[in-house]
Amino acid sequence: MNANLDEDRLRRALQAEDELALKQFDPTANESMFGQMFDLLRGKARWWTVLIGFFAFAFFAAAVYSVFRFFDAGETKYQIMWATAFLTGMMANGMLKMWMWMQMNKNAVKRELKRLELQVAHLSEKVTN
Repeated sequence: MNANLDEDRLRRALQAEDELALKQFDPTANESMFGQMFDLLRGKARWWTVLIGFFAFAFFAAAVYSVFRFFDAGETKYQIMWATAFLTGMMANGMLKMWMWMQMNKNAVKRELKRLELQVAHLSEKVTN
């Protein structure tokens, strides 16, 4: 509860231009998972995000295909081959998703750092005046 009071006091203390900049870096603006994922498509690395998304979908589709072929295979060596293909596809998909999660985390940390920079700049300006 005290955190909310401090937050309100800080927001009231900010100037109008700082308030606009703070809205841009508001950590609660894109709180939902989908909002954070769509933020990846708006950043500088949007083409990487599209490419990673494409490959993640392709590896998942290959893994699903491998499961069907696994149960359709008659010999053990083919079952081993399709099981390996499934595991490889799912691991690759997991690694690509981890890249996306790390990018989302990086954006959240950058947004919070910018917010703190604005607050420190404003408070230091108050102290000097």
